[in-house]
Amino acid sequence: MTGNFNIESIIDAAVESISNALEDQEVNLDSEASEDNGSIAYGKVSYIVDGDTLDVILEEGGKERIRILMVDTPETVKPGLKEPEPFGPEATEFAKAILTDQRVKLEFDKERYDRYGRTLAYVYLESGEMYNEMLLAEGLAHVVVFKPNNKYEQRFREIEKAAQDARIGIWSTQ
Repeated sequence: MTGNFNIESIIDAAVESISNALEDQEVNLDSEASEDNGSIAYGKVSYIVDGDTLDVILEEGGKERIRILMVDTPETVKPGLKEPEPFGPEATEFAKAILTDQRVKLEFDKERYDRYGRTLAYVYLESGEMYNEMLLAEGLAHVVVFKPNNKYEQRFREIEKAAQDARIGIWSTQ
C-alpha cells in the first residue's frame, strides 16, 4: 500500500489525540471552591463578533468584550478588510453555533486586558470543554502567544499540531 493512505484513519487518530488532551481538562462550571474568584467570572454570551471575539453579560453585572486567549482565527471583520480571510466565516459560524446564548466560565491569565480594552479569557462551556481548544482542534485557529498570558501554551500547541497533521480547516490548504 505504498503511497496510499486512509484519510479517515488519520482523522480518527487526530480526534483521539485531541479527545485525550481535552479529557485532562474536565471542568465543572459551578465548582468555585478551590479557585481564586478574581481569576474566574461567569456570564452569558450575548453577541459573537467573530471566531475569537465575543460579548458576555457577566453574572456579577456588566458586559465585557472578550478576546479569546492564545488563539487567532482568520479575520472576517477588520477595518480595511475587503473580504473575509479563508476559514474566517467558518470560525465565526462555529462560534455562533457553540456559544450563542450559552452560560460560560471565563478564566483569566496574568494580564486581564489587551491594548484595545478587551477582556482576555479562556472560555469554558457548561460541559467543561474549553472553547479555545475546540477552535484549535477544528483547525479554525492557530496558537498565538502574548506573554505573560501563556498558561496553556504547551497543551494548545499539541492540539494545533494534531489539527495540522490531520490537515483540518486552515491546515487543509497547506
